[in-house]
Amino acid sequence: MPYEVSGSQVQVFVKYNGDLSATFPASLATAVPAIFADLSGQAAAINIQNGLYAYNNAAHPLNAGDYVELYLTGTGQTNPPSVDGQLTPDANELVAATVTVTIGGKTVKPSYAGGAPGIVAGLTQVNVQIPSGLAAGAVAVSVQVGNVATQPGVTIAVSGK
Repeated sequence: MPYEVSGSQVQVFVKYNGDLSATFPASLATAVPAIFADLSGQAAAINIQNGLYAYNNAAHPLNAGDYVELYLTGTGQTNPPSVDGQLTPDANELVAATVTVTIGGKTVKPSYAGGAPGIVAGLTQVNVQIPSGLAAGAVAVSVQVGNVATQPGVTIAVSGK
């Protein structure tokens, strides 16, 4: 949904082969977040370990204390407001709603939740530190924006260390 659209309802119509339907009301949600993931549920995530970056997967798991970058869509308005079609400037367009992350059943506050710098507005980057005490393997991860959580079944790889 474009950032310029606001309110709780909008009028929409369908256009097909040049024909327009009658308009009808549609409710808007402030956020409907989703983590980018592959078909197996592995999050499209980047490990940040000792200043080095790697794709998160079973061959490159995270340790407790490491950071991971998660990528989301549908996180709603930012503060200051993002502009449709514009590149996100350096880490200053933060998600307006409260963001929390749950990793392996442990809820943590992200160190950053906002527009992905240098990418077109609408892609959200969430940076979060891996908590201690997680079992090794594929661990469930979810992000809550306001009172709406991302889809179930998304995982990241952790070492259990």
